[in-house]
This record gives sequence, structure tokens and C-alpha cells, in this order.
Amino acid sequence: MIKIFNKIEEYGFKEILLRRKRRLIHSITKRFGKKLLKFYPKLPQNYKFVLLNYSVSGHYALMSFFKMCGLNYVRLAEDNYMDYGETKSFLLNSKGDNIVGVCLYNNIRELDYAKFFSYDAPVVITVRDPISRLKTSINHGYPKAKVSKFEFSLKDDIDKSLPEIVYSGALTPQITDLEKIFDKKFIDFKYQSNLTPFLTRGGGGVTRQIIYIDTQDLQADKAFDTMKRLSKILHFNPPKEEDRAKFERKAWNNYTSFLPFTLFINHKDFSYLKNKIKFIITEEPLSNLKDTKNLFLDKNDPCYENLSINVEQEHYELIKEDKEIKERLKSYFKEFVKILEEKVKFRANNALSEQDILNYFKANSSLALKFKTLLDKELTHIKQTRPDIIASWKYYAEFEEICGGA
Repeated sequence: MIKIFNKIEEYGFKEILLRRKRRLIHSITKRFGKKLLKFYPKLPQNYKFVLLNYSVSGHYALMSFFKMCGLNYVRLAEDNYMDYGETKSFLLNSKGDNIVGVCLYNNIRELDYAKFFSYDAPVVITVRDPISRLKTSINHGYPKAKVSKFEFSLKDDIDKSLPEIVYSGALTPQITDLEKIFDKKFIDFKYQSNLTPFLTRGGGGVTRQIIYIDTQDLQADKAFDTMKRLSKILHFNPPKEEDRAKFERKAWNNYTSFLPFTLFINHKDFSYLKNKIKFIITEEPLSNLKDTKNLFLDKNDPCYENLSINVEQEHYELIKEDKEIKERLKSYFKEFVKILEEKVKFRANNALSEQDILNYFKANSSLALKFKTLLDKELTHIKQTRPDIIASWKYYAEFEEICGGA
């Protein structure tokens, strides 16, 4: 009961009800999805294109880039979980330019989502060198425990407040996770199988426009130009020159698992404080808040270049003039960045490389050949329409060589 009240306080009663509704819908879709699907009509055609998102393929970066170009993103489905009602409502009410996403993260998709879309709508698909996808998936990791607190106080142990990242129950990435490639919970490589329903609907000799976006084209030095090119093909507003720096940031890195982090202080810490003050620690400054890290950290402190300490402007003025609060927070944040750096370094130092993946396949030829058989089938359309992307996949080429000598 206490947990429920804490969540209501954190998110609000309306948001909690919405989350429970989604959970119920997901449960129904999971059990009866195939039977229910035939009763749903096509979605309102208020969208420019469909985005098929594959995990660890730059999809978070691409979605943020689309949003910076003025496009609204709404997710229809994630694997076998579908939000048809919410998506339909969004499209009916939206006055802007929209895209509809289908997230294909794991091997468990059983539903055909192509039936919901107009055959005239282009399909954009995120792709990446399969060996790099395997590496990043195994390196991903997840917090060991579910989050029970969303804000932390000065009294909370920093080391315990920052999540402990685990990998298949271990403290470091496990190369043996490659044995799970064909498990339902592993990442989805079924490009051809997932695309075929989109290609076979419509008829009349019409060819649907399929656009592949390789992760390499979303790297810092290419992202801005990639979005300019896509804006001409898909007819949306091009990125603005003044926003170029935003397209040159890395969307996912070793800090992402630990940030944002929220610290609060109140009258229990300083008896004369009337209001609760929140500090949101992020990788980039938040536009509506004041970055205060210069009050508490020096440029030679760990992580200085990689984070911002954001607070409301009115609270910033108070803290700046209050020596007691400032000194105590300074002590806290210096300890915070020290522990954060240790966790980030541990994560980076124990990450697997593409070469580790290839070496495992060399030592396990039967697994390599089985994976090759899957890719031979599922990369068919990409090889036919974008051989340049396939040719750019360095590690996939090395994998092919390994299989050729197996």
C-alpha cells in the first residue's frame, strides 16, 4: 500500500490509472491478439510513414532526431503488445506531422501489424551490422533490482542509490549469452519475415517504398546530413542549422544506465527550508532549468564534462547565497561523481567487443552456421535493395569468412 501511495505521489493518480489500463490491454492482446486483430480497422491515415524499430540499432537516436525535425512519434506496438486504441486516438486528434512506430525488439512477435497501415505509406527500418548488434545487446545490462525510489536524499547511500547493472544475473557481460540467439527473449533478426506482410499487401503492381537507415548514418559526424537527406525523401521539415550540435550527441553511452538521477533536499536537511528542492542530474542541461554544476564541481572533477546538475532558477539563487547548503551539496556531489565514475569505468572496462563475438563463433562453428542460415534468409531484401549497406558491415563480412571456413 505504501508503494502505491509513493507512486501516486510521484506520477499522479491519472498516470497510474493509465499505466494499469495499458497493462490490462497488453495482457488481453498477449492472450487473444491473433483473434482480436481481424476486428480492428486500419489506422487513420494521419501519418507520413511507418517506423520499424529494431533494438540496439540506433532507434532511440533516430526517434529523437525525427522529433527535433517537428515530427510526432506514436508507438502502435512493441513485439506482441499493442496500443491500438491510444494510437488511433492520437492520430485522430493530432494536427501535426506524425509517424507510427512498431518496435521489434525480441523474437516473440506473432501479430501482423501491416494490416493497420495504408499501402501508400513508406516504411523506414533501422538496421545495423549483426555482429555489432550482438555485442551491444550482451553489453546492455539492466538494473539488478526494480526501482523502488525515484528520488534520493542526502542521507541515502550514493553507491546503493545508483543502480547495480547486471548481465544475465552476473556483474559483467557474459559471452555465453550468444547461445541464446534463437530464444524468444533474444533480439529480433527477422528482417525479411517482419517485412514480408508490408510488401505483399496492396496489389495492383504498386511497390511500397522501403527505406533502410543504418546505424552508421546516425553517428555524430553523419546524423545531421542523414536527416537532411531523409527530409527530402519523406517530406518533413529538415533539421535546423542552429540545432546541428544536438544531432552530434551520442544518444546512448555508459552514463545512460545511471542517469537521470534525482536528489532532493527539504526541511529535514535544513530546518529553515520551506520548499522541497529537486536536483536532476542528466547528461545534457535541461532547457527549462538552471545548470548548477559550477557551484559544486571543479573542471578537474570526475565526470565534469559528462553531466549537468539542473535545478529551478529560483532555487539556484537561494543556494548560491546560502553557504551551508552550498557546502553540503558540494561535498555530496563530489562524492557522487567519484562513485559514478567508478561504475561507468567498470562497465566500460568489462564490455565485450565485436572481436570477442567473432572469436566465440570461431570456437563454436555449429552455432555460427545456424546463425548464418538465419541471416541468409532474413537479410534477403536488404541485400537486394541496399547492397551498399551490407558491404559496409565489416564484422558481418568477417563472420561470413568464419562460416566459409567452418
